[in-house]
Amino acid sequence: MFPIIRPAAHYRVIDQGRVHCPTRGREVEFDLCAGCAMATEIRPDLPVGYVRCRPESSGLSFVQWLLA
Repeated sequence: MFPIIRPAAHYRVIDQGRVHCPTRGREVEFDLCAGCAMATEIRPDLPVGYVRCRPESSGLSFVQWLLA
């Protein structure tokens, strides 16, 4: 029911310790999300764990991509 409050598109489901990274455009270990500037919420403790990311901006610089 939370997608009514927050758009579901910004939620990334944690599947077997991996999550789709919208910044990198591929599957990554979910541990990388802990240091990512785009991650706003990480909830691996739920029955269906998820990572919530800020919407991707088209003006993401190369340096920001490396640090994300």
